[in-house]
Amino acid sequence: MKRLPVIILLTLLAGAWLGGCSCSSDKVEVAPKDTAAYNMGLRHAAVLLEMRGDESRMCDELLDIRSRESRMREHLRESAADAYIQGFTDYITEHDDSLAKVLFD
Repeated sequence: MKRLPVIILLTLLAGAWLGGCSCSSDKVEVAPKDTAAYNMGLRHAAVLLEMRGDESRMCDELLDIRSRESRMREHLRESAADAYIQGFTDYITEHDDSLAKVLFD
């Protein structure tokens, strides 16, 4: 029973994630100048997956990831933010199919 609120929260975060995502379901081609942002997305996804079992930390990390994306869009460039999210989604999709379904389907 205790897990139900956490599952609801993850579902709401996933809805917010998808609602605010400016990326399409197609892969974004990563320009060489955005490779660092893509790799950072990979690393942050790996950190998120290390938090499995601690849903509240996972929720906090998802919020941090959205915050980073927003700051990239505001202070860097759109393509860097897109590459960051592409790296994040690629890693999650490849390494945790069930979480990918919650977040991206």
